[in-house]
Amino acid sequence: MPKTLSSGSGSAAPAQWASVSLLLKCALLATSAALATSASSVVPKCMSHEGLPDFLAAGTPPQRARGLTFCQEYKSATCCDKGTTDHVRRVVFNMQSNQFGARCRDAWTALECSICDPRAGVLPKTAVCASTCDTLYDACAEEYFAEDAMQRLTPCRPSDTICTKLREWLTGGGEAMCKAAGYEVVSAAAAAAAGAVGGWCFEGSADAAPTGSGKGGSDTSSSSKKSGSSTSASAGKDGKEKTAKAGKGKKKGKGGSKKDADDFKQAEAWMKRMYIVFFVGLLAHFGSKALGRYLRSSPVGAARNSARLAAENRARRSNADLYL
Repeated sequence: MPKTLSSGSGSAAPAQWASVSLLLKCALLATSAALATSASSVVPKCMSHEGLPDFLAAGTPPQRARGLTFCQEYKSATCCDKGTTDHVRRVVFNMQSNQFGARCRDAWTALECSICDPRAGVLPKTAVCASTCDTLYDACAEEYFAEDAMQRLTPCRPSDTICTKLREWLTGGGEAMCKAAGYEVVSAAAAAAAGAVGGWCFEGSADAAPTGSGKGGSDTSSSSKKSGSSTSASAGKDGKEKTAKAGKGKKKGKGGSKKDADDFKQAEAWMKRMYIVFFVGLLAHFGSKALGRYLRSSPVGAARNSARLAAENRARRSNADLYL
């Protein structure tokens, strides 16, 4: 007799297909979730750089910033905020106070502003093209530098007592200089091969031509040139730089620029005048009080006081008589 399927085996087949369908749906959902997670993790996030003010936007993608006090060319998309750009402004002010040449000042300003590039803000260190470091070294070889609190290379500050010419301090060229300043030195070809952030390294020195292979390299370079030009304009004329630098030695005394010293002298003179006016007024006040007490206690003063009291008493009696 032919064998027939039992009712139990017939009902088991749909149940098995339902289980397989459920497993496939779960696998599909898990795959979608994994793809979504990996896609979101690809978006680069801002990360603070060691030795610099922490980004307020740390952990979020670069975005449009408001309140930047410097490096305005990056405001449309950046990790920087007011704290970061205030730090850059102080460095630029130090260069202006120490009468850095326009070529070095503009190039170093562009380097300081590189942290505000959205491609640099998402890296642990700003990647700088080796050719840019070489150009910057040539521009700043005769300028004076010192070390900051983290022993990194920085332009000489008014508070530094010892500053040294860059070419005498570092003989290893641009790569040694950029590394001493806390930057990552890479070649444009190496950055492109590694594929880091679209194969990018900073090339925005005011004197450097665009050589990077990353997208937007030329835009960054032109933006940095604008920053350098604006800094140069604010610094004023440099016609007396050579004369001022002739008196510079390796040891440099404390103090700011001549303009700061003149402003301080004017403020000091103004405060002296205010103190003189204050003390003269104080002496006049107490002098008038002492003179009044003396006149009241003198014989003439006593007679006048008695006459005034007598007149007041007569006036009160006459007023009283009017009402009686």
